[in-house]
Amino acid sequence: MSQQYMKIISHYEACLAQYGDSHRGVDWPNVTDANLRYQIMLDVIRPSNTPVSLLDFGCGVAHLFSYIQQNNIALVNYTGLDISPRFIHFF
Repeated sequence: MSQQYMKIISHYEACLAQYGDSHRGVDWPNVTDANLRYQIMLDVIRPSNTPVSLLDFGCGVAHLFSYIQQNNIALVNYTGLDISPRFIHFF
């Protein structure tokens, strides 16, 4: 794995170690902006009666999935993927 990837992984793992399972743990400054980000990300999904598959690449601790659940957003088959072993094994 390249040094650039290792720097990114180390940065986010340090945030997780310091702040835990929170918006700060994924280096997002505040929860309001994080939720706005999730809303905007999900706005690309067109309303439909057919389930859609969503791959959250770089999911961290899957806060987007939590947002989907908390807001009762139906018909989204969520899969999270992250390069960091600490984030993958967090739960």
